[in-house]
Amino acid sequence: MASHQNTSYEPYRAGRHGSDHSAEKPLVLSATGRKSPNGNISRNRQHRAAPNRLRIILRVFILALASTILALQIHSIVVYFNTREDAMQNTQTGWRVGQWPVLDKNPTWVMLGVSAGSFLVQALALITLCSCFHFQDSMWHPIGVYFSSVIFIAAWIGALVYFKIIDSQGANRNHWDIWSYTCYNRAQTGNVPWKALCIEMEYTFVTAIVIAVFEIINLILFTISHKDERSRKAYKKVKTPWK
Repeated sequence: MASHQNTSYEPYRAGRHGSDHSAEKPLVLSATGRKSPNGNISRNRQHRAAPNRLRIILRVFILALASTILALQIHSIVVYFNTREDAMQNTQTGWRVGQWPVLDKNPTWVMLGVSAGSFLVQALALITLCSCFHFQDSMWHPIGVYFSSVIFIAAWIGALVYFKIIDSQGANRNHWDIWSYTCYNRAQTGNVPWKALCIEMEYTFVTAIVIAVFEIINLILFTISHKDERSRKAYKKVKTPWK
């Protein structure tokens, strides 16, 4: 049997017939010679996911709370208009007098309007999160978020201050609104649910404070997220100036 003789071509023969695992495989680049951006996109989405989820939760809470204020203010104004012509017996004089004095209904209308506007804006913001809309990718998205947040933070704070100031004037018994008068008569009985209306007005005030705080937190979270996004985009442009 002829013995196997090494030749100058032996290294190439070993390279051809050797195991695929014995040789180090070369690095394979993409068609463009650069790393695929899919990993960066995935990391960016994960980085934005946490604050975005928290902002969505806050929007859902604001939507739910604003809807309760809207419903309660509508209920109070409906009760007033349905019973404003009714009379009751005055226990001290024996005369029949109207159940309601002349009321300042503006605080109720203001709170109703702010809650209705907040409900619509939050509902629209949640609808745009649907995959069939691409408003979040638009340059107008941050402008819209900043504008609506600032407007409604100011609106809620203004409505709260006005709501409380008019209520405090009821202590003098010369300037009543629905909140102050229903709480003044909360111990009375009749066809007007005084105590229930008083509780509804107190709930409205406390809930409006909670909504204003949520709006401020939501704006802070969006500002941080938007700033981080702009920083990442600026870094990406510096890193890949040919784009």
